[in-house]
Amino acid sequence: MIHIQTCYTDSNNEMTSFLKTNVINVWFKSVHGRRILIFDTDMSMNQFNIFRRILLSEIAVIAIDLVHMIENKSIMVDEVLSNRLGAIPVMISNQNSIIRKDLCECQYFCNKCSFIIDFECKEFTRKTLLMSDDVSPFLMKDIPIVTVQPGQKISFKLLCSKSISQEHYRWSPGVVCSITHITNEPKFPNCLRVTLHNTGPIDFSNILEQVFSLMRTRLRVDIRIH
Repeated sequence: MIHIQTCYTDSNNEMTSFLKTNVINVWFKSVHGRRILIFDTDMSMNQFNIFRRILLSEIAVIAIDLVHMIENKSIMVDEVLSNRLGAIPVMISNQNSIIRKDLCECQYFCNKCSFIIDFECKEFTRKTLLMSDDVSPFLMKDIPIVTVQPGQKISFKLLCSKSISQEHYRWSPGVVCSITHITNEPKFPNCLRVTLHNTGPIDFSNILEQVFSLMRTRLRVDIRIH
């Protein structure tokens, strides 16, 4: 058992009216790869609604912020190609390598809150351009972008930054959750079984770390992970 002790102050006093206890217990049940996580918890429905809102709108994610099209001789126009690129999740090994751009002290962008990816493709044979084949540090597999014909060339720069989905949908964590009530738990008879489905760019450990941190701050609770 890991007992996480917190001593945060609460600036959102209205949140504390939902609080029934100063302890939230979480029992992890199963993990299916990086896609599905199941855990039980004794949090109230009001506390779960706070958990769900944070999960959907306040998780910091790295995404493509700007696309600078240098050269595009493919059949796809610049605007459509840029829109396709901007909707592709950025999956890098260290999501904490940069900070949120709204928390950075720079005026626009800097190496603390963003990074640039240069890309160039010139084909002599017909090829469907895939993210995983040609662009680093993207780790998403087999996402088609555009078909490049013989003699065509594509060159662009991608500016990636970190933010939350409240600013734009492209920073969505790509996680949905569902609950069922558990009545056969002897110690906590009204537990919730939470199932998380992850199709986004970050893993469950990063997601739950951010969610629980915000919940501790707003609700002034301890979270005990079993």
